[in-house]
Amino acid sequence: MSDRIPSFMRCVSFCTARSYDLVALANSFKRKDYIVRQARDVLYVTSMKRSATVFFFNYGSIVCWGFNRRQELKWVEYVKPYAMDLLLMRVMDLFCFRFGGDI
Repeated sequence: MSDRIPSFMRCVSFCTARSYDLVALANSFKRKDYIVRQARDVLYVTSMKRSATVFFFNYGSIVCWGFNRRQELKWVEYVKPYAMDLLLMRVMDLFCFRFGGDI
């Protein structure tokens, strides 16, 4: 039996647009000293200040790990200038993961 107390981490995905300009989005984060990694279809963004990450997919989706609802919605707003063909109604999916301890 582990002494670690189980924790929960939110994982939320949003689909907000037909696509994002990942190159311009990556450059905006680099100017703000975020850690940025980019593959062909996805942009990974994290900060040394917290243990949360965001993935931006070129097909208009965002996945947030470890943020609260208010912070997640800030990411949705932040990405709007880099979005092409915003959706009239965004789609959201929420998961809570338990980690640590005996699960």
